[in-house]
Amino acid sequence: MWTIAFILVVAGQVLVAPPDPATGLVPPAALATTPAFAPVASPPAAPAASPPAAPPTSGDALIETLRNRWLFADRIDWSATEAALRTDWSVADGAAGRAALLVPIFARAGDVHSRVHAEGRTLAHFDPVDESQRARLLSLLDRERAEVNAPTVAIVDGDIGYLRVPTISASTPDELRHSARGLRDSIASIAPRVGAGWIVDLRLNGGGNLMPMLLGLRPLLGEGVVAGTRDRHGALAQQWVLSAAELHWRDGAGDRVFLTLADPAPPDRAPAPAAPHGAAPQGAASRPPVVVLVGPLTRSSGQALALAFVGRPGATSVGESTARGYATVTAPFEIDPSLSLTLAVGFMTDRTGRACGDRVEPEHRNAGPDDFDALERDAKVLAAIRLLRGDAPAGTPNAYDPLARSDAPIRQLDLVVEDDARRRELPLRVYLPPEPRAAAPSDAAAAPAPAPVVLFSHGLGGSCRNNPYLGEHWAARGYVAVFMQHPGSDESVWRDAAPLQRMATMRRAANGANILLRVKDVPAVIDQLERWNSQEDHALAGRMDLERIGMSGHSSGAMTTQAVSGQSQPLGPSVTDPRIDAAVMMSPSAPRRADASAVVRAFAGVRIPWLLMTGTKDEAPIGDQSVEMRLAVYPALPPGDKYEIVLWEAEHSAFGDRALPGDREGRNANHHRVILALTTAFWDAYLRRDPRAIAWLQSDGPNAGPRAVIEAKDRWQRK
Repeated sequence: MWTIAFILVVAGQVLVAPPDPATGLVPPAALATTPAFAPVASPPAAPAASPPAAPPTSGDALIETLRNRWLFADRIDWSATEAALRTDWSVADGAAGRAALLVPIFARAGDVHSRVHAEGRTLAHFDPVDESQRARLLSLLDRERAEVNAPTVAIVDGDIGYLRVPTISASTPDELRHSARGLRDSIASIAPRVGAGWIVDLRLNGGGNLMPMLLGLRPLLGEGVVAGTRDRHGALAQQWVLSAAELHWRDGAGDRVFLTLADPAPPDRAPAPAAPHGAAPQGAASRPPVVVLVGPLTRSSGQALALAFVGRPGATSVGESTARGYATVTAPFEIDPSLSLTLAVGFMTDRTGRACGDRVEPEHRNAGPDDFDALERDAKVLAAIRLLRGDAPAGTPNAYDPLARSDAPIRQLDLVVEDDARRRELPLRVYLPPEPRAAAPSDAAAAPAPAPVVLFSHGLGGSCRNNPYLGEHWAARGYVAVFMQHPGSDESVWRDAAPLQRMATMRRAANGANILLRVKDVPAVIDQLERWNSQEDHALAGRMDLERIGMSGHSSGAMTTQAVSGQSQPLGPSVTDPRIDAAVMMSPSAPRRADASAVVRAFAGVRIPWLLMTGTKDEAPIGDQSVEMRLAVYPALPPGDKYEIVLWEAEHSAFGDRALPGDREGRNANHHRVILALTTAFWDAYLRRDPRAIAWLQSDGPNAGPRAVIEAKDRWQRK
């Protein structure tokens, strides 16, 4: 068994030894910084606190490191990946050739923070850039680089303090103290003039060294635990603790001083008015209200600093999503003398210990223009000012709850679509929204308004009677929910078979011919709904708004949904139905036996909003659909209104009504709650165009949006 030196990195700060008790600092030789996006000229040195063991030199060591240390190891199908990697590793052309083998693995896991270093080069996987945003992001990146180590401080709107915290590149003890002191003194320089609160701008903070940022912003962060990390198993690993002039490191070994400002700190002279966000006054310990600004270039240590304000009384955030995938803790591992890795090994947390997942979302979303030269014209600064003055900015999430539903009765209809052209009968179960009630017993009830339509396609061996929890909730929320049944791959496949023959009959039904039948069922059903909607004597007459149609399905139903909602078909014409406006896939699938480029091509043409839902143990007993194949879909989708939830330990049956034979995990009641909340918000956002639902989906405050319903180990992302 190889011994691999473990060196913790917190948001770019490599810690290889405990702090020196006399100085409160890690020895200079043990410090290094790697700001996100900065090129690494050579593999990072890895000084060890004890004599190093013999370095691993084989693919075995690499696989052991990935499987046992990598944060995203459970996103990979190792049964297939390991064999291929061993073979390719043995024949690769030098260290650079071996390094190139790892980038596709990072890509399959959606990991943009891990890197591989060989022969003076660093390789990594990066998400594709939205071409419509490329020019803007490059301009912001140039501005970020120009402001490294140079904080900006100003007074805006008369009595509001503004502090722009840049990327901090510091490694030596003197540099650490200088950076922390510069931030602290910047705050003190305008504190006497600040009355309404502070704006802390992290939009140009690309990372660097987190430690001086935390200590320098102590007057605004307050004292006590402000940040931390969780390991790959979800256990709390470390915490950062602030006192008056010290930053402490707390882990299983105890509490140690990491960084100290020995000179007396200027007094915290900023007034502390009552927080406008509902926080109770804190007396002498109160801190002024703070609005944190974040954006697409906020990453690594910048994300960690944003998290440090989460849970602080009187603090909130405004802006756009931070960079995806950089809110992780990384660590370097030497595989052999010519190749090393920097692997994501844990998640950053806020002061409450809550891990944020793959990015930090502002509590108040605002995508207005930035203007760092004229703050009075900067949309995010203006939104922050309105918050500090007690007025909510446009687009603020408020009073939206996708789980709330009417208690009025819904109506259920069982119908059949007769597709004469294909000699095929398609059973339907339709859930209708509650009808309006009369204002008084003598009044006639108003006719129900046409409602958006949501279609659902069952999995292999299912029926239109499956998943009533979805149909009932969607109908109660005002949708006509139409659950389809697909003969040939429905319950008729197994119902009359002997118990020991049922799996064999199901496997025979899992074929391309049945998928094609399913795909053609969808337009046949929509065509019939259009006829019924205009047929005056039909129960569905006038009930449906067929200009707003959502499509959804589970397992084989997800494959059906993908096909009619934008996935390309390599061997035939497109089967996309342009009448579908948004789609939800539960247990999605990438094309089988397709390489990474083929997967990207399969989904490059998706033009409508997609919501993907899967689990960390979402493997199908039939069809050889692995977790890895399900997770390969989201990275291949083009950006724009694309979402994914990965439910921790959710098996294939989590999206259905009951457990399946062979399930190994107990059912988590919160999974259905998450499914209902996210799908409902998604339909409200993209079928009703409800701005509150869009804001809810795109917010990630600790008690707002999806984060209010998902659990700590669930993974939520969007692009």
